[in-house]
Amino acid sequence: MTTSTSLENKEMKNRMSSNDLELSTLVGREVLVLSNFFKNNSLYSKVVMVHDNIISLDCGPENDEITQLKNDQEIIVQFDYKGQRLSAKAKLFKTASGRYNIILNETVVPLSRRMFKRYKCNCQVRCAVFPIQRIVESNISKLRWLQVEALNISSGGILLPIPSKITDSTYLLLNIDIDNPYLPNLVIGQVKHAHSINNFNYQVGTQFILHENKDNHFTSLTLKKIPSKALEYTIKTRNLFDKFLLKNLSKREE
Repeated sequence: MTTSTSLENKEMKNRMSSNDLELSTLVGREVLVLSNFFKNNSLYSKVVMVHDNIISLDCGPENDEITQLKNDQEIIVQFDYKGQRLSAKAKLFKTASGRYNIILNETVVPLSRRMFKRYKCNCQVRCAVFPIQRIVESNISKLRWLQVEALNISSGGILLPIPSKITDSTYLLLNIDIDNPYLPNLVIGQVKHAHSINNFNYQVGTQFILHENKDNHFTSLTLKKIPSKALEYTIKTRNLFDKFLLKNLSKREE
């Protein structure tokens, strides 16, 4: 059995230098900012620019808490990088123009934990492969819908048992039956991994597509053909759903 101490030792052993990272790959992606100054100790913010290893954060209405931090404030930043979850201490600076920048400390530590906590969930899910290349011809009611019972769920995605092979990057239209005020009834997910359990069953990890990230996945022409309600899941509602899951499903946490 792996202990938390051994995991921490492994993380420290595999630490790397922030100077070796291609931070420009973070532009348009989200980072988790941790600080005791936040009401819930954390918030997610989008990287809008990287210049000379200085990371500029989005400080829109969804991230107004970050404006409460002092200049030269010490924080911890976590982000996904080339398949790894990394954590680094950093300092936050406010520029004269009002932009909030962070500079990572030299040491970056790989983490074993995921970005979003997963919870056991027996909710029913109706899902269908979303034919992006044929979206003009498709009709939602005519899609081949499959009903399954979720294996687990997080605010970032869901793990489903699918009785057929499915490839990474496939888009799924998802109707998730979970009583909550934040996750819409209809969302689009992208398959991130599919592991074979036997010849006929796969465990499929699917990441929810956020409204703010839709342009990174679909062309403007495709977006006109996608039902708008399928792209209503936002960073703000995801954060609220994350808190909802913690409060209501924490006893079943994996």
